[in-house]
Amino acid sequence: MASICHGPWLLVEADVLRGRHATAWYLIRTDLRNAGSTVVDAEVVVDGNLITSGMPSDIPAFTKAIVNALTWLRKAVPGFNEQTG
Repeated sequence: MASICHGPWLLVEADVLRGRHATAWYLIRTDLRNAGSTVVDAEVVVDGNLITSGMPSDIPAFTKAIVNALTWLRKAVPGFNEQTG
């Protein structure tokens, strides 16, 4: 799951942030904390299969983290490739 800016609000509503590290737009970071997340002040935070980022200026780091995760997945999962993934 990858989420940027205000997108992590959906993760709050889905109650999937408890015990996870995440970041988001600075105005909603309190909501992430209240949902049980450890909020990190960084361009991008990767916590297992969760990738979060804070603002539009972080898009290059966010995109790089997504590409790295998909590259890892392609290598780690037998049969995963561009045609089936």
